[in-house]
Amino acid sequence: MLKYIASIILLCIVGAKMTTAGKLFGTQQRSIQSSPKYLHLANLLRRHIVLRHLRPGDLLGTEAELVAKYGVSRVTVRQALRVLERQGSISREKARGTFIKKSIAPKPGRDVVRGTVVLACSNEQADQAEEDHAFATIVRAIERHLTERNFTSRLLGFGADKHADRIRLRELDRKNDLEGICTIGPCLEPYRDDLPDVPIVTSCTFLPTKPPWVGGNARLACSACINHLLANGHLDIAIICSAGLDRDAYALFAEAYLAELEAAGVPYARSLMYHAYPGQPLDQLARQILGGSKRPTAAFAENWKVCQAILTAASELKIRVPEDLSLVAFGHNALQITYPLAITAYVPDQETIGLDIVKLLTAIVDGKTPATRQIEVPGSLVKRDSVRSIGPSLVPDKRGPTHSDTDL
Repeated sequence: MLKYIASIILLCIVGAKMTTAGKLFGTQQRSIQSSPKYLHLANLLRRHIVLRHLRPGDLLGTEAELVAKYGVSRVTVRQALRVLERQGSISREKARGTFIKKSIAPKPGRDVVRGTVVLACSNEQADQAEEDHAFATIVRAIERHLTERNFTSRLLGFGADKHADRIRLRELDRKNDLEGICTIGPCLEPYRDDLPDVPIVTSCTFLPTKPPWVGGNARLACSACINHLLANGHLDIAIICSAGLDRDAYALFAEAYLAELEAAGVPYARSLMYHAYPGQPLDQLARQILGGSKRPTAAFAENWKVCQAILTAASELKIRVPEDLSLVAFGHNALQITYPLAITAYVPDQETIGLDIVKLLTAIVDGKTPATRQIEVPGSLVKRDSVRSIGPSLVPDKRGPTHSDTDL
């Protein structure tokens, strides 16, 4: 009986010790899993010193400035600065601020991650990424050049829900590692004011938007295409644009089209200028143009979808390309069309655009260039099988860089 009672007492003592130990270890595990905010901030400040190559005597900032920049409390800032001060990296002077005391060198063999750059696009672009070769090409170029400069990147789609978009952007900004945003198209224009302190470089719009901006010259693209058709003796040239092209961009194409005809002394026909209305099927528009009483001998397609619609309508109406209709298009995606023949197209230099986007963003982040630059990247006319000469050249073909498909 006494042994039984002793066993019970022993089990109770062991159980109590295990419970106490469990509480202790549980507390330790929790403290390991979530590091204090001030240590996270200390790491951010250390990375800032390394990446900005701050030297002894350089100002890191006042407490108030650091509170505003990183969105933390003054207590957290003071604790983080105390950590760096104990390490001998900074010195703090009352009423003056915090100064660099000792430069911090990156650890040998380890690259310093500079932070995150968001690649912003429309939800529609993200959904069609597999078939949109131009989009995929520029995304890969941007991601590759960001990686070379020790940035991490993240692709995000915008436009479906503006309220949700704003919440996501605020969440990204709060993480304190968002270094900048590269936008592919105008998808982020409605949200610029929500991120006043984040560098944003816009690209791949038909018209330059608010700087900084990188992109091709849509007017030059249209001019090169129309000039090529005129050089092959075509007088009746149609220009066909989708409903997705806004009025300003359409006006840019129209101006280039009219300027080339005027320079060649060719009268223009308003009936050969087409801009699809919202909701109008491209196949229907193409059949209307090619089946009309004044059928063009050549056409300029604003994008690959317009180009495909023209080819479909031509096949249905027994119109041969290029024997009866010459065809040129704008954009990298047009190069993917190889059936029933390869299409002549003006192609923006996506690789250079991607490189220039990253170079411009990096220069802005490092404070080496103002956020007001606009960089225009020329493309090239790729001549393939879809244009036939039907007469003497109306204008000399001396525009821009031109190469054959075999050079690609």
